[in-house]
Amino acid sequence: MTAISLHGDIEAASSDGYRRAISHFASGVTIILTSVEGTEYGATASAVCSLSTDPAMLVVCLNRTSETGKAVRESGRLSVNILTENQALLASRFGSRKPDRFRDASLGWTDDGLPLLSDSLVTLDCRVEFAVDAATHIVFLCAVRQLKVREGKPLTYFRGRFGSFEAIDDTTLRERIVAVLRAEVSRPLDAVELARELDAQRAVVAAELRDLTDRGLVTETEGRYRAAAASPERTNHHSQENDR
Repeated sequence: MTAISLHGDIEAASSDGYRRAISHFASGVTIILTSVEGTEYGATASAVCSLSTDPAMLVVCLNRTSETGKAVRESGRLSVNILTENQALLASRFGSRKPDRFRDASLGWTDDGLPLLSDSLVTLDCRVEFAVDAATHIVFLCAVRQLKVREGKPLTYFRGRFGSFEAIDDTTLRERIVAVLRAEVSRPLDAVELARELDAQRAVVAAELRDLTDRGLVTETEGRYRAAAASPERTNHHSQENDR
């Protein structure tokens, strides 16, 4: 392994330098919604990440001067709405302090009155478990109570600009998954076993398995996978896809 020295190139982490550096971290985009005494509050947030899957929890960071942040602290409830690639204008509007930012927003409500976006890619109904003041922000640790997932592509944020996400088509990994499953025809495998066998990330393998299942190349039973019986038509179709 070759050691690489940053001497002469690295700089102190000033506010401007850090802002410039962290802008290279691509993220999804969400709109956080809540209500207090019948008044809706909302703000765009990209400082959102998953904390745990069991129990389902996530982290949301909002500026301490944000009216939405104050309202979330007071209500203890929020919806996290992950935006689609067609909702950049909505993200810009909720990123401002304009009073009309709810204009043209497709709002819905849970049975107990929590506002949400009815046309977002994903909606997460959350309860605040802990709120921590950290520097300029309030960090909310939230439990996910219920959720809704829709079809589409996410809006992304990179270097101060909105964009869209394009997945890399990993045909080689897909073919290796099918090859392993065909070799293990008498023993179905789960995503963890396949990831270990292929020395690949479990999340990537799981995503490929879902795609292969949707296309009928793999069958799934209780989280374990087998290669589907290859008909001449399916094999020919798969070959044509790989030739494109």
